[in-house]
Amino acid sequence: MPNYSHNQKNHMKKKHVVHRMVNKTVFEEGGCWLWTGSQDGRGYGQVRLVPGMNPEKVHRISAFFFLDYSGWKYDLVLHKIDCPNKHCWNPDHLYIGTYSDNMWDRVVSS
Repeated sequence: MPNYSHNQKNHMKKKHVVHRMVNKTVFEEGGCWLWTGSQDGRGYGQVRLVPGMNPEKVHRISAFFFLDYSGWKYDLVLHKIDCPNKHCWNPDHLYIGTYSDNMWDRVVSS
């Protein structure tokens, strides 16, 4: 996620972006918000915010708007252990972590 300033973040029109994302989402009873739109080569949901720019991962956009994710290069947006679904972008199922957190999650969940 690009490192946007606070003013740029407000100008991205959160409501518009989230509305676009909701239109390509299936809401499950367990709380997962499953992305049904385009995916990257690893199976993560992605959406192009600005024409001509690279697409962004939907779980990172969710963290950007709802968890105050800054896009700092050492921070990752991770799925909680009880929600290993790559397609989920529910902010309650995400957290901001490090590469070490990600490796620990892999050990615990296997």
